[in-house]
Amino acid sequence: EFQSLFGLPETGEPDEIVYVKMREIGLTN
Repeated sequence: EFQSLFGLPETGEPDEIVYVKMREIGLTN
């Protein structure tokens, strides 16, 4: 899951926060 990719605890990080983190590292457009 994305949580493990970011080194986050897999406790149910809100999808919006995960998406923002993805944008920050350039995985999304």
